[in-house]
Amino acid sequence: MLASSRDSRIVGITAPHAAAGVTTVSNAFAEMSARWGAKTLLVDLSRVAADAGNGNCWAPGLGDPKLFLETNDRSYDVLQAMPNSAPLGAFNSARHFRASLVDELEDYAAIVLDIPPILDFSPETVNPLVAVVACDAVIIVCAKGRTTADHLKQTVDAITVAGGLIAGTVLNDLGRGRSRGRA
Repeated sequence: MLASSRDSRIVGITAPHAAAGVTTVSNAFAEMSARWGAKTLLVDLSRVAADAGNGNCWAPGLGDPKLFLETNDRSYDVLQAMPNSAPLGAFNSARHFRASLVDELEDYAAIVLDIPPILDFSPETVNPLVAVVACDAVIIVCAKGRTTADHLKQTVDAITVAGGLIAGTVLNDLGRGRSRGRA
């Protein structure tokens, strides 16, 4: 799906609220794209400023993103991005952010953005509406039993008004997979 069309090269994954499984779904989409043969990058925008750790985080327009790639045993690359590693405004312009994704990450056929929740926006994270507007398409993850119809509607409205394109939703049954392996 991600690698099959240049029209959907940059796909964002988000949710109305935290703990819906966005990171898990983002990793699954990146893995799927890579297995289909596309050189794939997962950009983690979900970190908060307090998680900066060693400060080895990418910001749009500030150097070669390859210097910040996370080494791992996955079939796709991971890039950590954090607002406090950038000058004010680097993540506040959808046009600038998209240009960085397109130009600085041109080697990748598919880019998956792990975007912070829309309704739980914190100034310590990347503005999720800026991120969704920078995408070609957005997937909304809804946690079964947690995401209300009203929260989903508010999320859809916010993304649409901002100018984002919603491609679909994922209903994440967070408890089912964990309980199967237990006796």
